[in-house]
Amino acid sequence: MATAKKSQKKSRNRKKSKSGVPAINMLAGALDYFRNLKRYTDLLAVLTKPIIDEVEEVLAETGGVPAKEEPEDSTDREDAAPTTKQLLATLTPAQRLQVQQIRKVVLQQEAKYSNAVDLQDARKTATRAHTRTDKLNEAQVKKQLKAVGVKKFKSEKNKKIRGTFIRENVKLIGSIGPEHFDRIEHSIAEGFAAGRRSSAIAKDLRSINGVTKRRAALIARDQTASLNGFLTRDRHQENGITKFLWTTVGDEGVRSSHEDLEGLEFGWKDGATSGNTPAGVTSAPGDTGQGFPGTPIQCRCYAEPVL
Repeated sequence: MATAKKSQKKSRNRKKSKSGVPAINMLAGALDYFRNLKRYTDLLAVLTKPIIDEVEEVLAETGGVPAKEEPEDSTDREDAAPTTKQLLATLTPAQRLQVQQIRKVVLQQEAKYSNAVDLQDARKTATRAHTRTDKLNEAQVKKQLKAVGVKKFKSEKNKKIRGTFIRENVKLIGSIGPEHFDRIEHSIAEGFAAGRRSSAIAKDLRSINGVTKRRAALIARDQTASLNGFLTRDRHQENGITKFLWTTVGDEGVRSSHEDLEGLEFGWKDGATSGNTPAGVTSAPGDTGQGFPGTPIQCRCYAEPVL
């Protein structure tokens, strides 16, 4: 079992190694990935506009608010956030007809998105993200290893890491559109169920564009950091490095459980688990199978090699 060395603990403001800060490269890779994802979110924003126009047109006949009648049934709304189906069940027959009319436009716009973005397109985007991050990681690890005395740098391309990343990211990219339109349908049903004015529903629908954009940014940040972590581990081990120092980016955004690991030495075999961390560290990412820098969701930590 690997052991953590508390003697290696350093302050948040410690001097960085001459190899540079890998976090900068992770940020560069994430920004590049997000730029490629932005065309998906921009297209969705354009396709959302006709849906908003339809909502306003449908409700114009009733003074900008959903048609009011006695509900067909007395379905009680649950305290927990209701599903779209549950919300639709609370609508009056007239409201349902209005929502059905709007939904036709939603489905039309969703079809346009599907025709414009296919799996092959998503695969190209994911492949570009891998290539960019892999190139930045190779240069960074080379500097790291040179700084600790590794004279001959080896760097064979890991096809397994590449294949896994592309496969998982094709799924993530493919989920952006469907999730966007699901949110739209839910927001419309929610607005009608609450009897909100068309202007309020339209505002909610516009805000979904921002939600989708933030979702794309999360994918770019998290997946780039995770890939960087896997590539670092692979290249360290390929060059005979069996141990690493857990290193944070040193800002206020570092989660406390990772701050506790700052400067500790772990083996690449086991990573950081509660079984090999000092007293006082109550949890470690390895307890959930993510005991290496960059692998937990939105983790920006990185590994410094120990020769």
